[in-house]
Amino acid sequence: MKCTIRDIAKMAGTSPSSVSLVLNNKPGVRKEMRQQITKLLQENGYTLRSQENDEKQETKRIGFIYYKSSNWIARRKDNFLLRILDGVESACQKQNCECTMVTANYDDLERVLQDMTKDKVDGVIFLGTEYAHDSRKLTVNREVPFLCIDRYFDEEDFDCINIDNLQSHYQSIRHLMELGHRKIGYLTSNLESGALQNRKEAFCSVMNKLGLKVWPEHIIYLSLLQEEAEESLEQYLETFQELPTAFIACNDVIAIAAVGMLQRAGYKVPEDISVIGFDDSGVCEMIVPRLTTIHADLERMGSLAVERLRNVIDQKTSEVLKMTIGTRLVCRETTGPAKE
Repeated sequence: MKCTIRDIAKMAGTSPSSVSLVLNNKPGVRKEMRQQITKLLQENGYTLRSQENDEKQETKRIGFIYYKSSNWIARRKDNFLLRILDGVESACQKQNCECTMVTANYDDLERVLQDMTKDKVDGVIFLGTEYAHDSRKLTVNREVPFLCIDRYFDEEDFDCINIDNLQSHYQSIRHLMELGHRKIGYLTSNLESGALQNRKEAFCSVMNKLGLKVWPEHIIYLSLLQEEAEESLEQYLETFQELPTAFIACNDVIAIAAVGMLQRAGYKVPEDISVIGFDDSGVCEMIVPRLTTIHADLERMGSLAVERLRNVIDQKTSEVLKMTIGTRLVCRETTGPAKE
């Protein structure tokens, strides 16, 4: 995988903004550091922008909106948000775009979209993971090109780039079936989120297609607050004597929390119960046992969003795009044969 701007900055011992200045042939970086950054960029496949190229392609301003949350984004940002932003940042350099990031909760969304339009952005990328399913606020007074990441709105006339939840759950469930699992539960968040709702629906759909029973009582809605989540899972474990032999979680945060809570309750993972996460965050390799999870190319999703939006801004395309990003299962140590 190609090094990101942030990776180059770490190698050079400088800031991402300095790397961006060198990449864009802008002043503000001392000669020695510029030479070092230039060498690293070229070694990692980057092409420095010349003044001639700048004149050929006008700079465009892109707004990036994500959820104003403390818990959810904060606990996933090492993997999810920052990986998408790495892709956005890298593509902005190549597409001659400036990106302005803004946070907004659901109630503020309409106002933020209007403010961005007044601020003369040329297009908007919206990270829709944490927002409620209702999409009406996304369609109000939309005067610039608009693209949504990690949400799928089939009925709306704007572009969407989403993770392929059906493919990912097929990969997870088939893996568990090959290990002998037939009774599989699902761990999700009690957060009102259209993306997580889509992911849960995909789980149920794939279970049905593969001939497995969906157990509503074993679809567990957990709080993202650790105390409340532990309390909910403890109550669940006390209620049911016969548990599923495996759980699939909507993300790594919940999967890792579940592994810890199951272990504290006396269950061995994966000997008693297997667990699969989603996101392939950095901590998956750090916990014991290491987490089996789903990997999606989030950097590519971010870069594709910028490339697509730039084409729409430049009126190179007028068709509405509904696109999914493929996934792959990363097998580690939290899945094993079903307990007889």
